[in-house]
Amino acid sequence: MSRAVIRLEDVNKWYGQFHVLRHINLAVSQGEIIEQNTPDRFFDAPENERTRLFLSQVLH
Repeated sequence: MSRAVIRLEDVNKWYGQFHVLRHINLAVSQGEIIEQNTPDRFFDAPENERTRLFLSQVLH
């Protein structure tokens, strides 16, 4: 059975005039953050093996 993963990609959030989140990429599995990086590093040099495996399966 596969494990559920929540992914947020290129998230930006403003509170009024303040840009508090900028280009956030985040992967969560079983309540644990497994990768948090800039978009370039998330796709080009992920730090976590599970992220690398996921990207290898979805990016051809």
